[in-house]
Amino acid sequence: MRNLEVFSAKLTSGFPELRDVHSISVDVDTDRIYATSNSTLFSLNSDKQEIEWRVNLKERGYLEGENDRILALQHLPDIQSVSMATSNGDVILVNTQDKEMECVGTVDSGLTNMCWSPDQELLVLVTGQDTVILMTREFDPDVGEKATQFHGTAGKEAAKEKSEEAGEVLPWDDKLVRISWRGDGEYFVTSAIHPHRGFRQLRIWNRECNLQFTSEEVNGLEQALDWKPSGSLIVSSQRLPNRHDIVFFERNGLRHGEFTLPFDKSEVKVIEVLWNLDSTILAVWMEDLSSGNNSDDIQINTKSYVQLWTVSNYHWYLKQSLTFDTSERVTAIFWDPEPANRLHLICANGSHLQYTWRSVTSTSQGQTQSDHGWAAVIDGCEVLLTPFRNMIVPPPMSAFALKLPTFVNQVIWSLSGDSNDLAVILQDGRVALYRLGKDYAASEDVELRAAGGNGFHVRSLLHTQQGIYKLTGKNGESLEASQPLHFHHFAWPSSDTILTVTYSSDNKNSTVMYFSVPMDSSEDKQMSLSRSELISGQIVSVAVHPSSGKVIFQTSDGQVVDDNSQLICKLPLTSVQIGYCTMQNKETVLGMTDRYRFYLNDVEIASDVTSFAVHSEFLILTTHSHTCKCIRLDQDSTNSLSVSFNTIEENVRRVERGSKIVLSVADDTKVILQMPRGNLETIHPRALVLSKVKKFLSKLDFGKAFDLVRRHRISMNILYDHSPQIFMEHIDDFVSGLETFGNINLFITDLKEEDTTVTMYHKSYPVEEATANQRPSGMSGDNNKVDNICDALRSALERINDKKYFLSMLTCLAKKKTPELELVLEKINELRLKVAEEADSRESSYPTDPKEYLPFLNELRKMPALYQKFNIDRHLKRYTKALQHLSQCPDRLDEFIKFVEEHALYSNALQIHPSESRVYKMPWISDIHFEYISGDILTVFLKDHRKSSDAAILYLDYCDDPEEAVVALLEATNWQEASRVVSSFKYIPLHLERATYGPRATCGPQIIKYGRADLFESNFNPTVSEAADNTLADLDFKKETFMKYKQRLAIVREEKRQQVLEFGEEGLNEMENDLYSETSSITGSTSGSISSSVSQYSQYSQRKSGRSSKNRRKADRKKYSLKEGSPHEELALMEALGGLVKTIDELREEIKQLLRALASVNMTTVASQVQKWYGDILKLMERNITEIWQLEEDPGDQKNVMSRVQQTINPTLEALKVSSGAQKKQLLAEMAFLITTKIERDTKWQLKMLDEI
Repeated sequence: MRNLEVFSAKLTSGFPELRDVHSISVDVDTDRIYATSNSTLFSLNSDKQEIEWRVNLKERGYLEGENDRILALQHLPDIQSVSMATSNGDVILVNTQDKEMECVGTVDSGLTNMCWSPDQELLVLVTGQDTVILMTREFDPDVGEKATQFHGTAGKEAAKEKSEEAGEVLPWDDKLVRISWRGDGEYFVTSAIHPHRGFRQLRIWNRECNLQFTSEEVNGLEQALDWKPSGSLIVSSQRLPNRHDIVFFERNGLRHGEFTLPFDKSEVKVIEVLWNLDSTILAVWMEDLSSGNNSDDIQINTKSYVQLWTVSNYHWYLKQSLTFDTSERVTAIFWDPEPANRLHLICANGSHLQYTWRSVTSTSQGQTQSDHGWAAVIDGCEVLLTPFRNMIVPPPMSAFALKLPTFVNQVIWSLSGDSNDLAVILQDGRVALYRLGKDYAASEDVELRAAGGNGFHVRSLLHTQQGIYKLTGKNGESLEASQPLHFHHFAWPSSDTILTVTYSSDNKNSTVMYFSVPMDSSEDKQMSLSRSELISGQIVSVAVHPSSGKVIFQTSDGQVVDDNSQLICKLPLTSVQIGYCTMQNKETVLGMTDRYRFYLNDVEIASDVTSFAVHSEFLILTTHSHTCKCIRLDQDSTNSLSVSFNTIEENVRRVERGSKIVLSVADDTKVILQMPRGNLETIHPRALVLSKVKKFLSKLDFGKAFDLVRRHRISMNILYDHSPQIFMEHIDDFVSGLETFGNINLFITDLKEEDTTVTMYHKSYPVEEATANQRPSGMSGDNNKVDNICDALRSALERINDKKYFLSMLTCLAKKKTPELELVLEKINELRLKVAEEADSRESSYPTDPKEYLPFLNELRKMPALYQKFNIDRHLKRYTKALQHLSQCPDRLDEFIKFVEEHALYSNALQIHPSESRVYKMPWISDIHFEYISGDILTVFLKDHRKSSDAAILYLDYCDDPEEAVVALLEATNWQEASRVVSSFKYIPLHLERATYGPRATCGPQIIKYGRADLFESNFNPTVSEAADNTLADLDFKKETFMKYKQRLAIVREEKRQQVLEFGEEGLNEMENDLYSETSSITGSTSGSISSSVSQYSQYSQRKSGRSSKNRRKADRKKYSLKEGSPHEELALMEALGGLVKTIDELREEIKQLLRALASVNMTTVASQVQKWYGDILKLMERNITEIWQLEEDPGDQKNVMSRVQQTINPTLEALKVSSGAQKKQLLAEMAFLITTKIERDTKWQLKMLDEI
């Protein structure tokens, strides 16, 4: 989770003599740079920006041949000399004090390379005869054997094993032997070309110059070579047919991993690979291959690339990329042996570059809950983002990734306005701005990683790119960069300003440049300079106050100044990381050196701090003693840190060895730590948890406070001790917040006669804060704390819900200082009696004491068999079965009636004695029927079950109430049956004399009996008329909706046709091909429109197939949105139109019944209108089907609909790899509406008599 940023970038230029330099060495005591060209040794003082002296070996008579040259050099501080080796075989020492030269040895066959051991006790030379010579620092030789004569420790059998043959070295290989020592000086490795087969091979030698291992044959192995100082890996490069890799070998010569360079396989060649001193950074020096492929060619027209790579969790990250143009291409590169992260470069224009790097975390610095806790990790052309407030994603994974057009060198976050916005600094000096969007959809330059994909739901907002801007002057002129990373130390202190730092040509002063940030996507893509300030000294660090936005700068001498060059403080030592925050209401500078010393302003308060972070309320530190300490920002931090790190206290906790802070989430309890290997650990320091609990309690949010306390094992007493008075005043809110009796019991059982704000958690409660938390007036002292809480809580529980919280009330009684166990037993006894009553109902299942059931059995034996069964079932509360047995006792009808009324068994009684039975005709059973049918039971039945037709039968058969029967049938829209019932009572007594047969003669007496000749006028006619009006209104609404959707569909399709004309079909598809955008261009052709839609629908269905049926139905309702401009608007319109057509078509039977009902009551005019309207809308939809579904064939021919769907979506099914027959069938069924919707053409629903009206 860490990135590399520039700490300082010094340029020393104006030395034409340095153009041909190819080797560098550094004097760590004086910071002098020693460099050699083919014939000259230079001593460069970068601070004075001058070449102090030079020695030409040809002038001194050492390089006599025309092709003789210097091969390598090494500074030897112990003897204040520089050691050099020449191609003609001389080993030369040059004294750096008097410039005297001495040839300490000569090899007649010449030399090809030289390398000193890390302890400078041994010297390895490779001769022109491919012989390795090992010499001591006194230059005593010890000649070794040729590598081709030894097969390694595996023995002769290993030599017989055949491996894949490697080809010859590439044409641009320099053919030289490379040497590299392991960090402890016990082994060294050589890379040389096989004398017979022409490929490069590694050989590992021990300190006595004995060959230990020979590497396997590796095809395409290149010249670059270095041994990791920590000793684990040997690094080189390999060119494969399809990529260019940096490869690693173990000490035994076997391969051990690789990573791929971000270039084409034939784009660059690797010149060197170099580890820094502490093995944390791997530098890769490359050049273009565009000018020639032969190493003898003078590569004067090539670009150079220097890339810095780091590894974490077995993943290699490209952290920095420097590109040098042809005129300033790199000629030599060297890591400084003292500051491990300082890199020296010599360029072809005669300049010396010195970059010092620092390891930092790029995290958002917001101090409110709106900040998502972002961490940004640079990886080449990508920025990996994870919002730790929402999710914890371990590296090398990330939640999202921003994709940039070139390599990224720095990421900064806004510190005012929206702290979730970020700026990305590219290697070419441009700035890419990203704003946190307002949706969850990924754009082309944002890729979902761990937060996306099948089965995942994006729960965090995504960033969108505002633009990529070039830095320009006030008048829009380009700003020239004299070197890579000419602009460095970027910061975003305010929403409208980004600043950067540049050094003066003499490296003695710095210029802070402020650029105006565009607030929207401007067309000119420029970020103009608004002002600049000159700061004395080299700025090495920038910090911004997270609240005020004030900027401070640290210079190389440790001075901290503001943007007006006003001195704020001077740190005792220059710090690699600084911070700026408010502590004890004072703005304070925080500083940490590379030696782990920690400063507050100019005071050193700790000497073993490995990392720090500023939380919204705390300063958080990790130390070499493997602890994490949290210090309140409103307390005296000097005193807090001066005491020992006692892990018993709540502000100190143990952490894993080597842990460093990535970030602390603002206004939360999370602190993210990263282990040395790279894995993450989330901790919740007790101090942060207590602070959050205090906030929740102050807001009376007892539920969240309890959850935190329980999850992090904080003493429950804090819920009361925080503020006893507030707790007692809002004890009902406390019960509601905890909700369950289990949570309340947990709180009660943890109570102690102790004030935890004074004892256990006193660090989180300063004296003045603890004094403010007074106990409520009238309450007993500390010794009665538990009793007071239990009494108050029990009263609240009884008041709220004594049944729900029965166990909690018992716990309150038992927890008291003097437990009230007698009262507890009484409560339990009351509960036991209730349970005993329920236990009696289970006598048939569980054995009981004979003393209890023998008297009962003796009494049962005296009864008749059926009555005996009745009593048994009644005792067991099986009332339905008891009623069955009692009904078979004819002499107990009175008891039957009483039992029915007592237990409301009316429906069961009706089933036992139907209307045809003898008992039914008895007055008492009729009363039961009437009470059951006319009472509330039927009302509830109709309301809950909507069985109006069944209710009508009861009204007619049992209650003799035809009016209610008609009402029920009308509610069920059963016009035909309602008409039949009404017709039975239609004719008044005046006409009964004409009724000599049929229904009239039968119904006459009933009409006279009930006097209901007005049933048509009172019930049937109004209901039928109202139904006709509602049907006409519904048809009109559906017609209007149909036309609106049809017109909108035409507009949508026309817009897409215009887009196809403008962008082309392929361009439109690429423009809309986002990860979550399933919209595709629907062209004018039939197959294009339908196939594209089907493809979109298939992809959606496949992603949703894993849902449960309930969730799937819910999701199906939200598949498409009819909102104008939505991605699926066309599909939504087609689906809606299809639904309308289907709904109208299914109304035929209902319309048919309604027409006949209207005709039966002489409402022929209304019936004619309904028939005409319904016929017109059917014709309207039938005419428009061809246009809606873009069919050239007869829309009424539906026989081959599914086969056409099959032919259309087969390519999509194959692309989605849908092989399951059931899944295919489901997709076919669901996507049929995209082809067409069926319209029936029968006219059986019409009344012919209405056509003439």
